[in-house]
Amino acid sequence: MNKRTILIIASALLSLTGSPLFAAETSAAAEATSVSTNATVSSSETDLIALVTRINAKLKQDKSTQADLAADLKEFDVLFAKHKDAKPEDRAHILAMKGQLYLQVLNDPKNALEAFK
Repeated sequence: MNKRTILIIASALLSLTGSPLFAAETSAAAEATSVSTNATVSSSETDLIALVTRINAKLKQDKSTQADLAADLKEFDVLFAKHKDAKPEDRAHILAMKGQLYLQVLNDPKNALEAFK
């Protein structure tokens, strides 16, 4: 799959959500919806929700640079390794969220592409 195809797919997925996943005003609602609609939330999803919530709190404080989010970006990799035995779709969700952060907040398609690969 070439770079353009991956970015088109990622953009299409983002447009389906109707709003950015990394937006402070959507954080609490997204978390509540995720938890209430899933009777059994996996530990990887629980950890991912916590990470996204922390990131959204930083964004609300206008901390939206690569330097501001460096530790959080590394945390995606930590979660991916920690949940090596999780369902493939749960692990893919971790990487997809990392890619979306690169696209939506940092406007960095190169690193987004790496995460989506």
